[in-house]
Amino acid sequence: MELDIAHEVRRVSASLLAFDRSAQTLTFRPVGATPVGIAADEQTLRNWLQCALLSVETVPGSAQPHERAIEVLLRRLQEHHDRGHDPFADYRERPRAALTPSLHEPVRRVLVS
Repeated sequence: MELDIAHEVRRVSASLLAFDRSAQTLTFRPVGATPVGIAADEQTLRNWLQCALLSVETVPGSAQPHERAIEVLLRRLQEHHDRGHDPFADYRERPRAALTPSLHEPVRRVLVS
């Protein structure tokens, strides 16, 4: 069964994050501040969540992996916002190709004799 990522993002983040599949946007709504959005299709969001999950040590608990990933992403966005930075700065500066480097590495020519 595949998760409804839009529903899960909204549920786990207590609506501080919202993913709009049709508009292909992820919006961060910091409490008491102006919402900030970024263009992101579903695959890009899933990649970001996977990277967030892989970047932290797994702590035993009852949270499912996707829930933990959403929590990590939300915490990072909140930390950037709290420091007065664009919460999505890291994601805006990174080209799409950098999200999946194994698919976009330079082609290495191999001579076969």
